[in-house]
Amino acid sequence: MLENILTPDDSVIHSDVCRIGWNVSTSDRSHFLMEAWFPRSHLLRPVHRFAATGSYMLNGCIDYAMLDHMSFLGLATVATNNGHAGMRGFAFLHNPNVVRDYADRALHSAIDAGKQLFRAFYGKLFFKSYYVDCSTGGRQGFMSAQRYPGDFDDIVAGSPALPFANLIARIAQFLIKTGKYTDVSFVPIETWRTLVHDEIMRQGDLLDGAEDGILENPSACQFMPETLICADGQTKDCLSPEQVRYILGIFTPLYGADGSELFPRITPGADFARDFEFVVSGTAIFISTDWMRYVVKNDSAWDPSTFTLDDAMEMIHQDPFGVSTWVGDLSPFEACGGKILHNHGMEDPLISPENSKRYYAHVSRTMNRPPASLDSFYRFFSISGLGHCFGGSGAYDIGNRQGSVSYETRSNVISAITNWVEDQQPPEVLRGTNVTVDREASWWRAHCRWPKQNRYVGNRYVPPLSPQDKDAWTCE
Repeated sequence: MLENILTPDDSVIHSDVCRIGWNVSTSDRSHFLMEAWFPRSHLLRPVHRFAATGSYMLNGCIDYAMLDHMSFLGLATVATNNGHAGMRGFAFLHNPNVVRDYADRALHSAIDAGKQLFRAFYGKLFFKSYYVDCSTGGRQGFMSAQRYPGDFDDIVAGSPALPFANLIARIAQFLIKTGKYTDVSFVPIETWRTLVHDEIMRQGDLLDGAEDGILENPSACQFMPETLICADGQTKDCLSPEQVRYILGIFTPLYGADGSELFPRITPGADFARDFEFVVSGTAIFISTDWMRYVVKNDSAWDPSTFTLDDAMEMIHQDPFGVSTWVGDLSPFEACGGKILHNHGMEDPLISPENSKRYYAHVSRTMNRPPASLDSFYRFFSISGLGHCFGGSGAYDIGNRQGSVSYETRSNVISAITNWVEDQQPPEVLRGTNVTVDREASWWRAHCRWPKQNRYVGNRYVPPLSPQDKDAWTCE
């Protein structure tokens, strides 16, 4: 274990690994960095699993936290910087090879190299191969399933950023919907976290049967912010009609000119405490600005305040190298024996959880397979109380990130998926844990396999069970 000199109480690396890094050229103007973290041993057992992880946003950084998490669990893991450095998209300008690396080439190439390295390092072939990540990393997981079905035996894809171009268009639209932070009618984040949040809970919290501050199925909540419009003479704890219009813009999908839905709404109950400030900042969000400037327009002076629906359609139709990742036919991946564990936090304020349900339905229709049939290789779990990939107000810890409190099969997606692939025991639920600020497990809840939903049944008991009681919920 490598010690952290700056903060001695924390460890940089939690297990004994061989860390290998190298630079891979993909053209005369593009390259990517990759690292492999190979455990020397895992609890005295031989290492026999290969894995890879991705990244987030437009990120050009190797995710060391995920490398540490995966290698600690005994998986020989590789990761890349997606073909550029830093979190911005400057490197995309006039360089389609860098865009291609970001879309899929860097990760796929690293997988091929990593598998060869596994054999050289351990002197044997790996037993099974896994992919685990969230956000852009979730998109990368589905890209592997869609385009390279032989890359992995299993994919854990959380909150996937797909269809990517539609999502970027939705993010670009946030500034238009919320107005600038200097506008008279701008709604500050404090108002979202208090007045708006409390009204959402008043209108929707009991829809799942329990008043606990967590929406199990936010899609069932049709939030009406009009109830917050100031009455005559009222000046406190209320909003102007213009402010309500801005709020409605966030909770309304992005539609095309023909009325088709391009990307779903932010759902009521989203985590306003973390990440949401990013959405309603009243300033341009660099993710969409950089993609428009350096990929779509190839114009570094493009003004994000001028974004229109025409810009959105240009972005969607351009779709370089199929980065949108919206293929509905996963039969080649299934034919290879692959499994997909798809999950999405119901409090995600960045990528609407309704989008994951939308993609699942897209696969079901494309393959002409009902959920009971898809279950054999593709399972989707809605995780109440989970924000964007980690954190939230509920039982959000499902073992998908560094610092998870449990490594039991029922409480850890990585353990659950190895159990499915290697022991033919598919997960019926994912158990999430609520974690205190001191990183202690507080309470847990079983999250249901879609299309089942959690329903509070604690009122069947005398006295009624607390919503935090594990027996207070059932999937139905």
